Amino acid sequence: MLMVNQLVGFGCGGLTLGGDATSGQTFSASATSDGAVANLFNNNFTQTGPNGWGNDTTDTAWVQVQFSAPQAIGRYTLTSVNDVDYTRAPISFTLKASNTGSFSGEEVTIDTQTSISVWSQAQTRTFDVANTTAYTYYRLNMTAKTDSFGRAVEYYLAEIEMMAYS
Repeated sequence: MLMVNQLVGFGCGGLTLGGDATSGQTFSASATSDGAVANLFNNNFTQTGPNGWGNDTTDTAWVQVQFSAPQAIGRYTLTSVNDVDYTRAPISFTLKASNTGSFSGEEVTIDTQTSISVWSQAQTRTFDVANTTAYTYYRLNMTAKTDSFGRAVEYYLAEIEMMAYS
């Protein structure tokens, strides 16, 4: 089922957003401790920690999508894991884009979220962005995390979607 939305009045000239554009693309991460990074893009929204993607090796982490053709991402979603004890989704993060993939100063910031409220289990949050420029690489840089008890823990996510303008 293809979800289509109009962003009239959002500053995007009424462009049409299609469904999740990440299927079949190339994925990478700064590190992985639980679950492959590709698990983030498999349309399974109810994964537990080890079946999603996790990184407990650093205070910061990133995951990246390399599209086979440049995409103008206008919306993305993050879904926290369906974990029994606590959620481990990032509370501060930045979505960046690049056409080279080096992320060494040439990238642009598409969206920044800081100190968002603690997540619920298996919660999907949607982030609309005013981006109409197509890029090949998108990287989610995660910079802060806490669980529902206020403890600093490893990063875990169940799903990421990126919707592109058509």
